[in-house]
Amino acid sequence: MSKRTYFVTSEFRSISVVDERSVVESPAYPESEEFRNAVNGSIVGLVIALIYGAATLWVIGPRYIPGVFGASLILGYSGLGGILFGAIIGSTGIFASKRK
Repeated sequence: MSKRTYFVTSEFRSISVVDERSVVESPAYPESEEFRNAVNGSIVGLVIALIYGAATLWVIGPRYIPGVFGASLILGYSGLGGILFGAIIGSTGIFASKRK
């Protein structure tokens, strides 16, 4: 039995992988509970991270902030980390709703 993999796209935003057994898998469905929990966690993580980034800038003080670009990098990386951490915690932890 040969190992062939075919890529089939039904929409622009989703890619499904079909092998010889015709099993279609998709990593995340937008209407699934896990996806909604991850998005909710990401939003909460972003808010918390932006507050944390602003507090970091406040502690550093305007005298030692390396310009607008440096301040935006601190806020941007803080927000990115919050989104990633919130998605992980949201899909598996406190924001995960129970299945029935």
